[in-house]
Amino acid sequence: MEYKIDGNLVNCQHDLNGNEILKSDVIKSWNTNINYEMLEEKLRKPQIGALYAIKSHFTICNDEATVVMPTGTGKTETMLSYIVSEKIEQVLIIVPSVLLRDQTYCKCKTLGLISQFKILNDTALLPNVCLLKKTPNSAEDLENVIKNMNIIVTTINIMSRFDEQIMTLKKSCDTVIIDEAHHVAAKTWSEIKSKIKKLRIIQFTATPFRNDNKKIDGKIIYNYPLKNAQQEGYFTKIKFNPIIEYDKN
Repeated sequence: MEYKIDGNLVNCQHDLNGNEILKSDVIKSWNTNINYEMLEEKLRKPQIGALYAIKSHFTICNDEATVVMPTGTGKTETMLSYIVSEKIEQVLIIVPSVLLRDQTYCKCKTLGLISQFKILNDTALLPNVCLLKKTPNSAEDLENVIKNMNIIVTTINIMSRFDEQIMTLKKSCDTVIIDEAHHVAAKTWSEIKSKIKKLRIIQFTATPFRNDNKKIDGKIIYNYPLKNAQQEGYFTKIKFNPIIEYDKN
């Protein structure tokens, strides 16, 4: 069921009696319902490589990790595979634009190809997901929005406005994922990262260099070559129609 709280959009699972399912119960439903054989059969080579690279990295340290995957190789499904397989109770996904925020929210609600490919069995629940569209007025307001969410999706601009609300996220979230990290200015990301340190941070990017020509920080734990992606047919011909997007959030 989808509804709004203080201008933010949430999509929560409900039981047969109409009660909102707890985020912890969603995680419990994932405990024995991941079909790893199907996961390895259906996911692409770069997705499988990136997924296990992330898993491996966090077995030996908790340092910020950077995953380089060319556009078109399936970063979002890789993120969702990691969230589900690691049974992360609450994760914050930060993206650079409103358009990508809305796309990511829609995919998280259904778990995208993770659900279509039956990587999760039929008894597994879909996550409770929040699309954070505006900055809450207080930490209490933010807590009211996200307290039962498994996945929170927002933009870098919204995050840059957070102050005391950051503490609510630090207490609540297990992991922070930033998508399309090369689109985020180094200074902006550094300021946010300094506030959320000690949380597990994973950056996904198509290139190890930002749009401002600065190298993305964080250890590169996986870098799938563009040449391989081209040879394996992950790219198709596209018709480019330029548009102007005014991103206020």
